[in-house]
Amino acid sequence: MRYELVTPGTDLMNKASEPAVALDGLRHRYTKLMEEELRELRLAFSDINQAIEALPDNPTKPYTIPAVFRRSYDENFISDYLAFILDPDKNGIGAAPLKSLLSAADFDATDIDVTNISIEREFIFPDGGRIDLLIETENEVVIGIENKILSSEGKNQTISYARSIEKLYPENILYLIFLTPGDQKPSSSQFHHLSYTSLLKKLCEINPDIPQSSRSAFYWEDFLLHLEVYIAMAHQLPDVSEKSRLYMDNIQIIQDIRKAFEQDSQQLYDYLSAKIASSYEGKWVHEKSAGYQALYKSTWRQNDLVVFFIYRFDKEILRKDSLVVSLEVQGQKEMWKKSPLIAPFIETFHKTNPKVATKLKSTGLLHLPTDRNTYIASKTYQFDQDPTSIDAAFSEVISDFAFLVDPVDRTIEAFNG
Repeated sequence: MRYELVTPGTDLMNKASEPAVALDGLRHRYTKLMEEELRELRLAFSDINQAIEALPDNPTKPYTIPAVFRRSYDENFISDYLAFILDPDKNGIGAAPLKSLLSAADFDATDIDVTNISIEREFIFPDGGRIDLLIETENEVVIGIENKILSSEGKNQTISYARSIEKLYPENILYLIFLTPGDQKPSSSQFHHLSYTSLLKKLCEINPDIPQSSRSAFYWEDFLLHLEVYIAMAHQLPDVSEKSRLYMDNIQIIQDIRKAFEQDSQQLYDYLSAKIASSYEGKWVHEKSAGYQALYKSTWRQNDLVVFFIYRFDKEILRKDSLVVSLEVQGQKEMWKKSPLIAPFIETFHKTNPKVATKLKSTGLLHLPTDRNTYIASKTYQFDQDPTSIDAAFSEVISDFAFLVDPVDRTIEAFNG
C-alpha cells in the first residue's frame, strides 16, 4: 500500500491531534487496569497462571521414521515399512520377522522355505482389488496380508481377496492375515485376524544377531518402537491434557480478552502509523507492509536506488518490547541488497556530511547488523508493554532520526551531480 502525505506546519503533536485522542483512550484503559477490582482480577490471573504451569503436559511421543514424515498412522507408509522388515534380503535380520508374524497368526512357519521369497506391495488382482502385501515362497506357500490402521474393512473386501488368491494359486498353501491395531474381525473366515499387539509381542522375542550400531539395528528398533507407541494402541483416542480442558472450559472468556487486545493493538498501531507519517515536513511517501513501515521523499527514489526510513513493527506492537528503526539505501526490485551503487552512495553520504558520523555515535545510531550492507544508521529502542512507554519510544525515534533528512538530501544531490 502506498500513498503520499502532504502535511503543513511544524508542530509534530498538533499534526497528530486526531490520533492523540485515540492514544488518550488507550491511556485511560490502561489506567483503569490499576483500579481495585481489575487489580484483584490481575492477581487472580497470576494465581491461575501458576496453577497452569503446574498442570502436566501430555507425554511427548518419541520421533520414529513415520512420525518424522508425519505418517504415523498412514496405512501405506506402515505397509511399506512392514514389507521392508519382513524381507530377509533387505532387513539385515533374516527370516525371523516373517516367521514370527506367521506364528503370531497361529500358522506353522517351521517348514517354510524363506531363502528366496518375493514380496509385492499393493498386489492387483484381475478384478481390480488390491491387497497390501502378497508374499510368495519357494515351497509354494503364499502369504496375503491386508493391513488396517484406522480404517475398517471395505464391504466383503477379504472375501473378495480370498477368492482371487484361490483362483491365482489353486495348488498353493495359503496363509491369509488380517492385521489391525484392535480386535476388528475380517469378513472372510479364511483370513486369520492378527492384532498389532500380538505381532509386537512376537517380534520383541527376536534377538537379532546384528551390531547395535548398524543401520539394520536402527530400522529394527525404530519399527518396534513405532508399533508400540503409535500402532498397537492406535484404536484408542489420544488423551486431552488438563491444559486443553481448561482452555475449552474458558474459551469464551479467552476469546473476549483476545478480542479486546486485538482492538487495542489495532488502535495503537493506527495511532503510531499516523504519528510517524505526520512527523515529517513536506511531501513524503508512506508505505505499509505486514512487518514494517517505510517513509521517503519522492526525490529519494532514483532510477536504481531508494533511500528510506524503516520502522519495523506490526499490529502486535502491544506484545513487543522493542522497536528497530533504520535509515537504509537499497537497490530496486531483485537487486535491493546487491546493487553495486549501494556502497558508493553510503561512501558519498559520509564524504558529503563529515560531521554526521560524530552525531550518529552520540545518539547511538550506529548499532548496525553485521550482515546488512544497506544500513546508514540503525538503533533498537526498548519499551515497556503499555501505550505510554511505546509512544515515548516512538517520540524518541523521531527526535533521534530527524537530523538525517538534510544530509540525505545533500547526498542525493552530490551523488547525481
